[in-house]
Amino acid sequence: MVLEMSESMSESLAALLQRAQLPVPLSRALQGAYPVVSAADMEAAFDRLAVTLTAALQDKNPVVLGLLPGSTYLLGALLQRVVLPMQVAYATVVAGAVQPVGELPALQARVLLLVDDGQLSDAEAAAVVAQMTGLGAGEIWRCSLVRDHDAMTQEGVEQWLSAVVCTNQGLFGCGLDVQGYCRNLPTLYSLNTN
Repeated sequence: MVLEMSESMSESLAALLQRAQLPVPLSRALQGAYPVVSAADMEAAFDRLAVTLTAALQDKNPVVLGLLPGSTYLLGALLQRVVLPMQVAYATVVAGAVQPVGELPALQARVLLLVDDGQLSDAEAAAVVAQMTGLGAGEIWRCSLVRDHDAMTQEGVEQWLSAVVCTNQGLFGCGLDVQGYCRNLPTLYSLNTN
């Protein structure tokens, strides 16, 4: 059934590409893209993450910090599913520094859940953790859309959860983009780099 769904999703993407008036470089990049995780499997992954987060953080009064723009899809999915009181804030990461969008809630001795797309470099992630620790965060958790098979445990991060574990190269959909497009797709795709 998963294979049938993957084939139909791939055919759907191909059909959309034929009808859409996309820039030529984007059309070329998307040719041959293939599904990595189906929309149904992504929904199930979001459900599992939400259950884990609810069980672990329901009595911790966490602050959730969505790192923009890549966290939007995952954060939206989690906000619909996680059942616990929490504060939510947003920030961008520029040159390894967190730049809040608006005010950050008080972090002093609180659990901070960083939500990202999994595309942060090790250096950027370390800089974010150091900055948040410097602002007084207690435990820091990280929740990524995708985590690479080879990703090492991150120093200063209590838990690192992810929706998907796979090779983290050339992915798009579910919040990841290709040339600024396709973040909204419910299936996680990979570009054909051959």
